Amino acid sequence: MRPHSRPGQGTEARAGGSMNNADWMNDAACRGMDGELFFPIGNQPLDPEAGAACQRCPVASECLTYSLRAPGESVADGYWAGMSEDERRYEKRRRNRHLTAVAS
Repeated sequence: MRPHSRPGQGTEARAGGSMNNADWMNDAACRGMDGELFFPIGNQPLDPEAGAACQRCPVASECLTYSLRAPGESVADGYWAGMSEDERRYEKRRRNRHLTAVAS
């Protein structure tokens, strides 16, 4: 079972694309956990059990990078690397500003 997978629905379907170069998911602390914990309905906070998994996850950086590169250049829904959609949007803008500054 992949991280964040729902019964009968793997991460590939949630992220809207293939899992090319996603071997890091095998090491994710959330692997095998109920995906509903990471995809709450509405603006509910991250479940404490899910948050604890993200805190101890050895591949949280890869998870965040993956979520920021979601198909269509949009931020994937749910919680990734312990961050909400809004937090990841902010992080994506921050990274883009940094890249623009470095390129100048």
